[in-house]
Amino acid sequence: MGGQNAVLHKAGRTRTALTYVTGTLVNLGERVAEAVCRAGPATGWVPYLVLWVGIICGGALGAIAYAGWGIRALLVPTAGVVILAALTGAMQWRGRRR
Repeated sequence: MGGQNAVLHKAGRTRTALTYVTGTLVNLGERVAEAVCRAGPATGWVPYLVLWVGIICGGALGAIAYAGWGIRALLVPTAGVVILAALTGAMQWRGRRR
């Protein structure tokens, strides 16, 4: 996957799609390099770091939950998705009635 990012990352000025996890890490590295070379904003890398930390923490919490609850650990994110979908649907339905 890292080889894919190195080979397919840029085609001229067009950015090609990256895999999500390694793409986030590549973007983090690019923004850090831009900040160090003063070619970009000094804190442009922070959002990518926050996203990367979120990916790592989510994976760790998922592993811990699976170790304790097994497959039932998937009930928590499933319930969250169902609740968010219901809220989104309700907000859209309410917006159409106005």
